[in-house]
Amino acid sequence: MPYTYTIHEEEDFLNVIVTGSTESAVETARFATQLGTEAQKRARTHILLDETGFEPLLDQFDIYNFSEKLSVQFPALGLKIAVLHREERRKFYTCAETFLRNRSINYRVFQDRTEALKWLRA
Repeated sequence: MPYTYTIHEEEDFLNVIVTGSTESAVETARFATQLGTEAQKRARTHILLDETGFEPLLDQFDIYNFSEKLSVQFPALGLKIAVLHREERRKFYTCAETFLRNRSINYRVFQDRTEALKWLRA
């Protein structure tokens, strides 16, 4: 099943809920670009990305390629992104966090919504 997402504007951040799956680093980078565009249109820099219903079927090489594609434009957007994920996907999301943060993208992963919002609002 391809991924879908919905965006809800909260007072101080965008709440983005992602469901479905993807097997493509290109598709994932396209989604991230769309997300960046939406944040700019709505004049928001803080994003809570709820991926608890999402299944990224990517390996480490795909994550690396995805992070490289984003490293060109994303740091300049000044986004702060907190991602919620399921425990069984921790290894994937920790790897993604490392690659993205090493490319100056302000991205952190969480399993607890309260902790994610605390970091996002700090």
